[in-house]
Amino acid sequence: MRNNWGFTLIELMVAIAVLAIIATIAVPSFSNLLATYQANKSNKELMTALKEGKSRASSIKMSVIVCPNKDSSHQEITKTLCLIKAGVSSANVSNYIDAKRVILANIDKHLSMGGDANVVFSPIGSSLENVSNNNLKARKITICGNNKLTEITVSVIGITSSQKSGACS
Repeated sequence: MRNNWGFTLIELMVAIAVLAIIATIAVPSFSNLLATYQANKSNKELMTALKEGKSRASSIKMSVIVCPNKDSSHQEITKTLCLIKAGVSSANVSNYIDAKRVILANIDKHLSMGGDANVVFSPIGSSLENVSNNNLKARKITICGNNKLTEITVSVIGITSSQKSGACS
């Protein structure tokens, strides 16, 4: 009598078919998980940048600007463009960059942005409308990813909060 220690072709085909079925069920869940991870990571990155901006402004007693690295039209935002949008004159841009008074938050390329393009923190850590005037203004930035909207709010006194608020529009 002969002992066969291998698998038949039919057994291998059935095993591969079962694995293929399991893979087709798992792939959508995995892509959803990946999109949620990217949205959460970008949200944390922006929240960290905003807290760092407020802290830095308070410690050096000078205004600090925080911007996402892209705007609502998916245009890349550089430090220079961030400063110009915040109302900094082109003559002072290099002073802000050299003094590390501009912070860019890295937002994943698959996410869309909305709301305010920048947050200006005053020397005492409050949120300003822009650099050129000292009007206090609450700021709101929205991040849309995986069809879920996250609103990040910076209050007039510089307190940051993040809230998931439903589906993207």
